Amino acid sequence: MTWEKLPVYTGEKHVGCLTCTDGTPDIVSMDMIIAVGFGYAGARCDGEEVYREPMVDPSLECENDNCDGEYDWVDRYVFCPKCGGEPTPIENKTLADIEAMAIEDPDHDWRVILDGPLRGRTYQRQGEKFWILVDSNRGFA
Repeated sequence: MTWEKLPVYTGEKHVGCLTCTDGTPDIVSMDMIIAVGFGYAGARCDGEEVYREPMVDPSLECENDNCDGEYDWVDRYVFCPKCGGEPTPIENKTLADIEAMAIEDPDHDWRVILDGPLRGRTYQRQGEKFWILVDSNRGFA
């Protein structure tokens, strides 16, 4: 092994509000969606980004020839509010998708970083399907 296994984070876990319960697990499940909606969510291998949460380009125009509207997004779907076209889902990866990449090249420092407003956390892969919390912070706001 050429990378350092970090210890599980034992400090204060930031959850974004004073009345919210702590929803930050020490060990995360494979079905976790890598997304924060507003902020940064992605995966890195030895510090190199291998995945970033897709964002909607607000300047995209509707593909319907009879419409001059622009796309909008709500709840992980892209749609044109002007012509009411069929919503298209925004595809986000799960931790299982990143795990599949890591299994192919396991001897590296794999991390998932979720940095949203008032809450940030980092998970590090420390074995097959074993990702632990190594950092919790106040996010970017």
